[in-house]
Amino acid sequence: MLKKPYPAQILRSTIHQNTVEQLFDLSQQCNVTFGNFQLLWNHIGGNIIGGHGSHRQLFGPQKEKLFGIFAHNNNQVYGAGYIKYLQTAVLYIGLRPSQGLDKTNK
Repeated sequence: MLKKPYPAQILRSTIHQNTVEQLFDLSQQCNVTFGNFQLLWNHIGGNIIGGHGSHRQLFGPQKEKLFGIFAHNNNQVYGAGYIKYLQTAVLYIGLRPSQGLDKTNK
């Protein structure tokens, strides 16, 4: 159960905010790898727990169980059809593309 709602935010960390930007930029979406996403997710305080094969369970920063994701090797990019799941995850925890939002301290 969610302890408190996640505020909308963008990150001060350029490398992690760039991953968020790529998820919402149609020209860059297919450049996001599991490795990129995992670094972002861990940075914000979330956790990705191994499952069977390439399936991983996604937990939010408040330790709430979200949903499963596919974790292929770190260099293989996610296809355009899968990006919507990653977008849903980052929107849920309040991450947004940089247009129009003030930066946080993370």
